[in-house]
Amino acid sequence: MFSFQKAFKQIAATIKLCFVGLSTFLLEFVIVFGAFCCYFFFMLSPYMDSFRDMSHAVENTIAMAIGKFSFATLRAASDFAAWVFFLFSGVRE
Repeated sequence: MFSFQKAFKQIAATIKLCFVGLSTFLLEFVIVFGAFCCYFFFMLSPYMDSFRDMSHAVENTIAMAIGKFSFATLRAASDFAAWVFFLFSGVRE
């Protein structure tokens, strides 16, 4: 029991030390991810039913980020949106 409590104290101390960096990253991530969601919502909502409202746009943008989408369907809806997604998804290592 004592070692379990000690491990959680170490985790809490680590999070406390990293809080500023993590919160800054979280804020930046939310801004950039929100921009991508808005972009895909405004570009694809007239053409694709899966982007009909903002909540579906967020869900589908997450699915696109992990690779669960049809690139052919995206390209058929909007060539420009497909190229933007292809360029930004190719940047990661």
